[in-house]
Amino acid sequence: MARRKMDKEFLKAGEILYKYFNEKYGEGNYGIPEIISEMINTFMLQERNAKLKLNEIDDVGNGFFKRSVNSSYGKLNLDVPRTRNNLFRSSLLPEKYKRMDQTYIDMIMNLLLSGNSKSMIKKYSFCL
Repeated sequence: MARRKMDKEFLKAGEILYKYFNEKYGEGNYGIPEIISEMINTFMLQERNAKLKLNEIDDVGNGFFKRSVNSSYGKLNLDVPRTRNNLFRSSLLPEKYKRMDQTYIDMIMNLLLSGNSKSMIKKYSFCL
Protein backbone atom coordinates (compact mmCIF):
# COMPACT_ATOMS: atom_id res chain seq x y z
CA MET A 1 0.00 0.00 0.00
CA ALA A 2 2.88 2.41 0.73
CA ARG A 3 4.12 1.90 -2.83
CA ARG A 4 0.73 2.84 -4.31
CA LYS A 5 0.57 6.00 -2.16
CA MET A 6 4.08 7.02 -3.22
CA ASP A 7 3.14 6.51 -6.87
CA LYS A 8 0.09 8.76 -6.47
CA GLU A 9 2.17 11.47 -4.79
CA PHE A 10 4.82 11.21 -7.49
CA LEU A 11 2.17 11.44 -10.22
CA LYS A 12 0.63 14.48 -8.53
CA ALA A 13 4.05 16.18 -8.46
CA GLY A 14 4.48 15.30 -12.13
CA GLU A 15 1.12 16.88 -12.97
CA ILE A 16 2.11 20.06 -11.14
CA LEU A 17 5.45 20.23 -13.00
CA TYR A 18 3.80 19.51 -16.35
CA LYS A 19 1.33 22.35 -15.80
CA TYR A 20 4.11 24.72 -14.65
CA PHE A 21 6.31 24.11 -17.70
CA ASN A 22 3.42 24.37 -20.14
CA GLU A 23 2.38 27.70 -18.64
CA LYS A 24 5.92 29.09 -18.56
CA TYR A 25 7.26 27.87 -21.92
CA GLY A 26 4.15 26.90 -23.88
CA GLU A 27 2.96 23.38 -24.50
CA GLY A 28 5.82 21.26 -25.80
CA ASN A 29 8.23 24.22 -26.11
CA TYR A 30 10.64 22.96 -23.47
CA GLY A 31 13.10 20.14 -23.07
CA ILE A 32 15.70 18.71 -20.74
CA PRO A 33 17.80 21.94 -20.58
CA GLU A 34 14.80 23.99 -19.40
CA ILE A 35 13.79 21.37 -16.84
CA ILE A 36 17.33 21.06 -15.47
CA SER A 37 17.72 24.88 -15.40
CA GLU A 38 14.55 25.22 -13.34
CA MET A 39 15.68 22.50 -10.93
CA ILE A 40 19.11 24.08 -10.45
CA ASN A 41 17.54 27.54 -9.99
CA THR A 42 15.26 26.13 -7.28
CA PHE A 43 18.10 24.32 -5.49
CA MET A 44 20.36 27.39 -5.57
CA LEU A 45 17.60 29.58 -4.12
CA GLN A 46 16.94 27.05 -1.35
CA GLU A 47 20.69 26.82 -0.67
CA ARG A 48 20.98 30.61 -0.31
CA ASN A 49 17.89 30.82 1.89
CA ALA A 50 19.17 28.02 4.14
CA LYS A 51 22.57 29.67 4.56
CA LEU A 52 20.95 33.01 5.37
CA LYS A 53 18.51 31.40 7.81
CA LEU A 54 21.26 29.46 9.59
CA ASN A 55 23.37 32.62 9.77
CA GLU A 56 26.23 30.88 7.97
CA ILE A 57 26.70 34.16 6.14
CA ASP A 58 25.96 37.58 7.59
CA ASP A 59 24.11 39.02 4.64
CA VAL A 60 20.65 39.41 3.07
CA GLY A 61 19.20 38.19 -0.22
CA ASN A 62 19.42 40.68 -3.08
CA GLY A 63 17.84 39.30 -6.23
CA PHE A 64 19.44 37.27 -9.01
CA PHE A 65 21.84 37.54 -11.92
CA LYS A 66 21.69 35.67 -15.21
CA ARG A 67 24.31 33.12 -16.15
CA SER A 68 24.49 30.52 -18.91
CA VAL A 69 26.41 27.28 -18.55
CA ASN A 70 27.10 24.75 -21.30
CA SER A 71 26.47 21.18 -20.22
CA SER A 72 26.13 17.83 -21.91
CA TYR A 73 22.34 18.42 -21.72
CA GLY A 74 22.58 21.70 -23.63
CA LYS A 75 22.82 25.35 -22.67
CA LEU A 76 21.45 26.00 -19.19
CA ASN A 77 20.10 29.50 -18.55
CA LEU A 78 20.33 30.10 -14.83
CA ASP A 79 19.04 32.76 -12.45
CA VAL A 80 21.74 32.75 -9.80
CA PRO A 81 20.66 34.08 -6.40
CA ARG A 82 22.90 36.72 -4.90
CA THR A 83 23.29 38.53 -1.63
CA ARG A 84 23.85 42.19 -0.97
CA ASN A 85 27.50 41.76 0.03
CA ASN A 86 28.20 38.93 -2.47
CA LEU A 87 29.05 36.49 0.31
CA PHE A 88 27.02 33.64 -1.20
CA ARG A 89 28.20 31.33 -3.98
CA SER A 90 26.18 28.24 -4.81
CA SER A 91 27.95 24.91 -4.62
CA LEU A 92 26.08 23.85 -7.79
CA LEU A 93 27.88 26.30 -10.06
CA PRO A 94 31.12 25.46 -11.85
CA GLU A 95 34.27 27.30 -10.81
CA LYS A 96 34.20 31.07 -11.11
CA TYR A 97 34.36 32.28 -14.73
CA LYS A 98 33.80 28.79 -16.19
CA ARG A 99 30.87 28.51 -18.56
CA MET A 100 30.84 24.74 -19.01
CA ASP A 101 30.79 21.71 -16.78
CA GLN A 102 33.26 18.81 -16.87
CA THR A 103 30.89 16.48 -18.74
CA TYR A 104 30.69 19.00 -21.60
CA ILE A 105 34.49 19.22 -21.77
CA ASP A 106 34.74 15.41 -21.70
CA MET A 107 32.23 15.15 -24.55
CA ILE A 108 34.23 17.60 -26.71
CA MET A 109 37.46 15.71 -25.97
CA ASN A 110 35.84 12.39 -26.91
CA LEU A 111 34.62 13.87 -30.19
CA LEU A 112 38.15 15.09 -30.93
CA LEU A 113 39.72 11.75 -30.05
CA SER A 114 37.17 9.97 -32.25
CA GLY A 115 38.58 11.80 -35.26
CA ASN A 116 35.82 14.36 -35.75
CA SER A 117 36.79 17.61 -37.45
CA LYS A 118 36.44 20.99 -35.75
CA SER A 119 33.49 21.86 -37.98
CA MET A 120 31.72 18.59 -37.07
CA ILE A 121 32.31 19.24 -33.37
CA LYS A 122 30.87 22.74 -33.82
CA LYS A 123 27.75 21.18 -35.34
CA TYR A 124 27.44 18.74 -32.41
CA SER A 125 27.86 21.45 -29.80
CA PHE A 126 25.44 23.76 -31.63
CA CYS A 127 22.77 21.04 -31.49
CA LEU A 128 23.00 21.01 -27.69
